[in-house]
Amino acid sequence: MAATCLHPSPVNDAGLSDTQRDQAYRRASAAGMQCYFAWIATLDPATLSYATLPHTGMAALYTPPDGKSLSEAKSDASLVVVGTVLSSKPLTTSVATQATVAVSQVFKGQAPSTIVVNQASHLEPRDNFQSIWIVDASNAPLLIPGDVVFLLLGTAPVGLYQLSFTGTYYVRNGRILALPLNPFGDTVTGLSEDDFSAALTNA
Repeated sequence: MAATCLHPSPVNDAGLSDTQRDQAYRRASAAGMQCYFAWIATLDPATLSYATLPHTGMAALYTPPDGKSLSEAKSDASLVVVGTVLSSKPLTTSVATQATVAVSQVFKGQAPSTIVVNQASHLEPRDNFQSIWIVDASNAPLLIPGDVVFLLLGTAPVGLYQLSFTGTYYVRNGRILALPLNPFGDTVTGLSEDDFSAALTNA
């Protein structure tokens, strides 16, 4: 990692006009992104022990949908599946991640045996690039290799993405775990995998 990445110089904006200050911070931000992408390019995601990495929240505010039901969430989705996360690939051109999921059952739409889900959640360096943490968007946390998840997905120009708050349901010890702030999460959390599958099918 370049010395300018490991020891970035703070922006000295004393005496600058608003325009000059804006330009200085834009240059610093661009330099920071170059360092980030250079760091990401050195990672081998297959060697990361995701289960041991700490998590932090993304500095973004996501508003949960009001009054949604499972039936409405399914209606909003273009694809509904359950599967196992095979891999998580940080992108080197934007602060984002692509998760590859092996599909075991389709509840709505059509899907090949594996799909790619685009996520804003991502990895970031800590401690001057000496360690890593997972930065989760509260509405769609990073999909971790090995996770078994039900996914309600939308389609955008970049590809598939999880519906906000209502698009992700983890299977933990055979039971469903919805995301916090999912408006109907309390009605599905704790259901068996089979019961949730039936609820999705009938929604």
